[in-house]
Amino acid sequence: MRITSIVLLSILCFTNVSSQNKRDYIWITGNNSTSDPGIEGIELNFNNDIFRVNTPSLVYGYTSNNASICDTDGNLLFYSNGCSVSNREHQVMPNGEAINEGQFFELFWEGNCRYGYPGLHDIIALPDPGNEDGYYLITKPITVENDFETLVNTIQFSYIDMTLNGGLGDVTLKNEIVYAEGEILSSFLTSVQHENGIDWWIIQAIYEDNKYLVFKLDSNGIHLETTQEIGDDYFWNASAAGSMKFSPDGIQLASYNSYDQLFLFDFDRSTGMLTNYQYVDVKVKEGFTDIEYSASGQFLYITAIDSLWQVDLFADSIAQSVVLVDVWNGVQDPFNTDFILMQRGPDCKIYMCSTSGVKSYHVINQPDLKGPDCDFVQQGIKLPYWTSSGNMPNFPNFRIDEEDVCDPTIPFISSLSFEIEKDLKVFPNPAQELITIQFPNVVSGSLEVRNISGSLTNKRDISSISTMDLDISALEVGMYLIQVSGLNKARYHAKFLKM
Repeated sequence: MRITSIVLLSILCFTNVSSQNKRDYIWITGNNSTSDPGIEGIELNFNNDIFRVNTPSLVYGYTSNNASICDTDGNLLFYSNGCSVSNREHQVMPNGEAINEGQFFELFWEGNCRYGYPGLHDIIALPDPGNEDGYYLITKPITVENDFETLVNTIQFSYIDMTLNGGLGDVTLKNEIVYAEGEILSSFLTSVQHENGIDWWIIQAIYEDNKYLVFKLDSNGIHLETTQEIGDDYFWNASAAGSMKFSPDGIQLASYNSYDQLFLFDFDRSTGMLTNYQYVDVKVKEGFTDIEYSASGQFLYITAIDSLWQVDLFADSIAQSVVLVDVWNGVQDPFNTDFILMQRGPDCKIYMCSTSGVKSYHVINQPDLKGPDCDFVQQGIKLPYWTSSGNMPNFPNFRIDEEDVCDPTIPFISSLSFEIEKDLKVFPNPAQELITIQFPNVVSGSLEVRNISGSLTNKRDISSISTMDLDISALEVGMYLIQVSGLNKARYHAKFLKM
């Protein structure tokens, strides 16, 4: 009981000793593909000093486009699958439908958001430098030409005001165009914070050219700062075949696809200018790929569907530093658990999904160690469901000027011991006399209510219920945590405020 109380106290603690910016501490990474779309989601949560997998109920599912953002304390604000915006209670925001609407969405996607909007690294969420309660969601809709050829030639944004709808947020502007002057590459959208620590740079590569659009997001909105021509042209088939990312310190930009190989640039966070172009032939075979930096910026990882590679960017000869980390072990779960998108987590690990819907993610546990010592574990994270087609959120580095880019002390729960966690619905909330607790399914087990100090105020056994009423009239005013341990090893939780 003492251990349980200590753990619960850490969960209930609202003030973390770390001052880290935690805007990337919750990832919505997919949904259950074995049931109706959008019923059960998959959430990776790094809060409370522990890594865990939750299963919230979503309105819509995912294909590949993926963006989310938290407040600086790690509380989820909203997320998007590319065609809708949902709030922290997993409800679509007012005016949050029809993101990226248009002919492609109607003709090729049948106007249905249930699977999300297609695209890899074609969406990103950023805070408004001029309004602490405002956020920009930058997206790239697919355009249909007269001969039904599809291409990407538009960058637009939607604006979310978190002061509206009782603090759950509204989409007040939608699909506002900031660029529509020529074809751009699908994928290859990235962002980095300005040297002033307030504004943002947004970078996008041009199709079949060596030009880069450099946008600045400041208190006046998003505007095109410059179109810079530097380096080699992109191959005509590079669109959606790779990605572009900044180093953790923001002073280097890497762009990779297997047709063109690796482009490296120095980046000036004050002026937004790219310089010192380097071409590196790492000789990875053609196909869909992604890249991600280790926390120190020394190593760049490259996926190539059936293999994972590591490049030492601190080496005298970068091309000669390339090493094969591992090859796909052939596991199907139920489809190919191959390698595609990667994202560095707040715990310094790199998480990787597969091209198809599978029941696991891969993880690089020690990305700053050389070659196989990086401890790459295939199928290292067992998921509760066979998830939708692989996707990972497209985050910038929100801790770019902090002492620690990430927190390697966040403990990892072994995938073999994951307990499925689901959110409860509690209403009314706040309440004075009586609350109704709604479960996502029929549940049997044990229910506990604890106050902010971790003291047990109510405990009872429950059997085969989906809703229940709870008398809270005797409780003192304050915040409380409901926690249910199901007989099927699932765990359910919610917070409520007694008025």
